[in-house]
Amino acid sequence: MDRRYYEIQTGQTFSSDEAAARHLMSRTRGEDFSLNPLFEPEWLLAGLSTPAEKLGVAYLLDDAAGTSCGPVDDRFPVGAEGPLSQLRSLQTDDSTAAIRAAVVENARRFAEERAWLAPVGAKRSTATDPAIAGPRAVTVVIPTSLEASDLTERLSDLAAQTHGDWKAVVVGDVDSARDVVAGSGLAVDRFTFVAADGDPSRILAAALAQVASGPVAFLVAGSRWAPSVLLDGVTRCSGTSFAWFSAGVSEHNSDLVAWGANDLGPVALRERGIDTSLAAVVVEAELVAEIGGMDTDLGGAEDFDLLIRLLSSGRGVRAGRGVRHTFPERPVRPRSTADPRVWEKVVVSKHLIDWEALEVGLPKRVAGRISVCMPTYEDWSMTRRAVAAVLDSSPDGDVEVVIVDNGSRRSVSSILTALYEDEDRVRVVRSPRNHNFSTGSNLAFAQSSGEFAIFLNNDTVVAPGSLAALRDRLSEAPDVVGVQPLLLYPDGTVQTAGTFFNGERIMPWHFLASHPRSDAYAAGVRRFSAVTAAALMMRASDVVQLRGFDPEFQNGLEDVDLCLRGNLLRDDAHFETVLESTVFHHESKSVGRMNSSVLNRGLFDLRWRGRYPASDLPRYTAAGLQALHTTAGTPQAFRLLRTSHPVVVRPPRMVPDGPSAGRPSLRWAIKVDSVFDETTWGVESTDPLVDEIRSVLQQHGQEVVVDQRGTHYRTSDYLDDATVTIQGSVAVSPQPGATSFLWTVGDPVRISPDEAHSYDLVVADGDVGRTAAVPATQSVLTRTGSVADDVTVMLDKAIEIVSSRRGPVA
Repeated sequence: MDRRYYEIQTGQTFSSDEAAARHLMSRTRGEDFSLNPLFEPEWLLAGLSTPAEKLGVAYLLDDAAGTSCGPVDDRFPVGAEGPLSQLRSLQTDDSTAAIRAAVVENARRFAEERAWLAPVGAKRSTATDPAIAGPRAVTVVIPTSLEASDLTERLSDLAAQTHGDWKAVVVGDVDSARDVVAGSGLAVDRFTFVAADGDPSRILAAALAQVASGPVAFLVAGSRWAPSVLLDGVTRCSGTSFAWFSAGVSEHNSDLVAWGANDLGPVALRERGIDTSLAAVVVEAELVAEIGGMDTDLGGAEDFDLLIRLLSSGRGVRAGRGVRHTFPERPVRPRSTADPRVWEKVVVSKHLIDWEALEVGLPKRVAGRISVCMPTYEDWSMTRRAVAAVLDSSPDGDVEVVIVDNGSRRSVSSILTALYEDEDRVRVVRSPRNHNFSTGSNLAFAQSSGEFAIFLNNDTVVAPGSLAALRDRLSEAPDVVGVQPLLLYPDGTVQTAGTFFNGERIMPWHFLASHPRSDAYAAGVRRFSAVTAAALMMRASDVVQLRGFDPEFQNGLEDVDLCLRGNLLRDDAHFETVLESTVFHHESKSVGRMNSSVLNRGLFDLRWRGRYPASDLPRYTAAGLQALHTTAGTPQAFRLLRTSHPVVVRPPRMVPDGPSAGRPSLRWAIKVDSVFDETTWGVESTDPLVDEIRSVLQQHGQEVVVDQRGTHYRTSDYLDDATVTIQGSVAVSPQPGATSFLWTVGDPVRISPDEAHSYDLVVADGDVGRTAAVPATQSVLTRTGSVADDVTVMLDKAIEIVSSRRGPVA
């Protein structure tokens, strides 16, 4: 037990190690604590193979359990007495000192973050600093609201102020506001009315333009003031400071109030997000002007931005309680770009990433170095695999990996810290909150040092040499802004070979998704308007010029938006897929990855309407396919967009030359028993029989793909005219509508009658084909001993059946 480490995590102190241990044992299973920097329960349990093992404790004393005490097992093997023995050894090993120190420091930061991010209802500081100035005139900015009753209540609070030396600026829809003011009993001549429309930032800027100097207070919609607010505020601010109240914040129709702290720094406020209001500050107009005024480029969350900049000035004076703010009713997740929570991400990114400084620092970046920018959330296992693949794929190359831990729980953060503390090529950057893919990727880039940057998902596995292939293409082609590899699913089929469009209001899609990877190689399509950021390499200079990913997009379409902006950088600018580079992608494993898809689509359409790339449908011909139409889903709430996908077919065609000239050219799928393995990096089959069957068919002008066990049933298999299943350990159900052949290997008795009957033709040796397993009515081709001859017979049979089912091929 490392008592000090445990105290840091819990925020408590204990009289002895035993007291700390008893406290740990009393915790519920969901609480995330560890007894030692080198002992991580989540890591230890992940190494166990059965639920029964996880319920007991015997594995702690047994190396046969196959687990270890923490993420240092590669460097410090488990001893014969198990993980606890390993932990005792590590405690006295000087070589682990740096890891221990890093994990302890990470725990300290995590505890500090947890204090910042305490949930609604948590106790907050409400300390009050002494007054520093006397009472004086103050200007109250009052934006109008949709509900007249809200404005009436705010004016009532203004009338009740004990400090009566004020004037007000009412801004927004002032026509209706005049009547409300007239009915409030307040003197109308104390009010200035400024008509303004547009987003809230421009409305507030219009009001501030009316205030040349002196203190300013904001009585914004949804806010209520205690009678002492103006007096407490103006006496605690001067020309160089502002008063900050601890505001009670609640949701619409909720009695639960969170009192926002008035002693947080700008970083803490930034990470907490919007949980306070401009109604909680009284500030000198001169200070607002000094820090740049209202940012009118923000469509929302402008108050959040101004508060962060005020706090960054370091001139806040605490003014106690007295302010309440109720947020309007809103859905659980944003549904349109008008929601301030969308703009909150933009504000956070603005204060996290200094793009101007990154631009100045471009000459210092290391020539030829590849910086891998990898955000991760609530995961260390896939991240560890992804990082290992990156380092293994470039053993002699200059590669660095920057991992952004995007607000993960303590155990994940601790494991990542321990894994890479002594790895010079890997750096872990901790973010207190999940800032989504856009800002997480931008943050990783901001910490990188290479001439080239690849944005890489943490659920990927990079094939050897793939990063170098991407870099080489960028190095030789100045007009190429960015490149992606051929991305494959874990089963070896294509996830995306690029991004295709089909005109206005139609969302883009992945080219050749779920096709055999041989289709992508055969098509040879390389140039695209956009590619995927699951694995996107760009020059660092272009990333800086584009200011990275737009944080308005929340885990979707930010990559397409970046690419379309990249196409405007220079003449003939475009993106490419480098087919010589391969990355496997375990897609959409991140928690909450698709929660904002409707919003992202609407935002994309709002931004790019009238400028969508031209239709890519004609380009399917390069793959021997034709896109005839697009399917459409139901309209979505934001901008009434509908999802769509191309309807792709394989047009009938004739063999132009060779031994089968003038006959139909069919598409054949050979189903093999081997299981796809990422470590083979694209080898479809090592079976000479499969290679020979494929070769003979291709000599006859036929198109051939090979499906391994995980891809026997893929969504693109409707394109196949004929299938040849090589008998294996797993029965394969033939593709409906396709001519099907079963090529027996070994003992055909293992074939069930139902399985045999489902095929159009069974290829077997002599009379052995006529077993009890193969019905008498079943067509059986007795092998001749020549694969070429047998395949030719299959070809004749397939053409005959296809013609009878579909009619003659023109």
